Amino acid sequence: MFSGEKDITGSRNVIHVTRYTLYASCVLFLMILVMAMFSFPGLAHAQLDCKKCHKYMATKKFVHAALQMGCESCHTEPHQKQSKFPKGLSSAVPDLCYGCHDKTKFSMKNVHPPVAGGMCSSCHEPHTSDNPKLLLAEPPDLCFTCHDKNVFSGKKVVHAPVMGGMCASCHSPHSSESEKLLLSAQPGLCFNCHDKSKFESKIVHAPVSGGMCTSCHLPHQGDNDKLLMSSQPDLCYNCHDKTPFARKNVHAAIMMGCTSCHNPHANKQKFLFEKGINNVCLTCHADIRSGHVLAGHPLRGRKDPARAGREFSCASCHDPHSSDSMRLFRYPAGTTYNLCKYCHTVNY
Repeated sequence: MFSGEKDITGSRNVIHVTRYTLYASCVLFLMILVMAMFSFPGLAHAQLDCKKCHKYMATKKFVHAALQMGCESCHTEPHQKQSKFPKGLSSAVPDLCYGCHDKTKFSMKNVHPPVAGGMCSSCHEPHTSDNPKLLLAEPPDLCFTCHDKNVFSGKKVVHAPVMGGMCASCHSPHSSESEKLLLSAQPGLCFNCHDKSKFESKIVHAPVSGGMCTSCHLPHQGDNDKLLMSSQPDLCYNCHDKTPFARKNVHAAIMMGCTSCHNPHANKQKFLFEKGINNVCLTCHADIRSGHVLAGHPLRGRKDPARAGREFSCASCHDPHSSDSMRLFRYPAGTTYNLCKYCHTVNY
């Protein structure tokens, strides 16, 4: 070797060794990546743009928030024939859904059957929908998929929330501590729409104070006004003994309906009268003072001598419901003056 020449053999060997090491490192990296992709399908899935094939997954008005998190947040084994769960999901429904949604809201005392059966997608689209809450259809049509439509429509009177398809304004679609999946117990639930002050007063009808709204009213629809379960007075006979209302002579007001004299919910007056008993009678019998035997007879300010604890009134002589005597007399009497003896000593 001449003194002016450089030994480049060693340098070339170093370059060859460096290139080989780099090549081997790349091969090893690719092998590790491929093994990771097969071991963790979700990793491979994360590298793909699913929308290239699944174009309609996020095209509607409402999109599931999970899509923003990435498809792999739910699908960890996509397109794997041997995937543990359908559609390559990471777990079965509804457990998959509970990964984001609070399970306690779906497991109260009373659970909607589709929820209990893990049938989330029977009501909700898992990806995108034109309806709020990702519903498959808007209520009440969605509800009629399972519930008979005839129970909620077609009769004379339909409850306003039912007519408006506001099922979820009264019922929880998932679970509830109240029966019938009600959002809250009666009558509190009803007071969300109905003025509570009309049901609170000095005297409250027993079913009202007991929160038994549906003991008189149908909650969805009916053939009677006010959604009553049956017409008056038959409805009232479910609690009140019919006998005092069905004697020989029946007051016409009975057939007009009990609420022609009584408030069905609450009132300040005794017996739930809309006003004092004498004024109630004068609503229909306005001319009673003229030529009546009681003209000048005191109707106020005195105690009823025949009924302890009662004030003297029209009802002291007349039964307001029915009677076996003429003119609805409270006591047996063939003539008007025969009635007087029940309070006065009469000498014939």
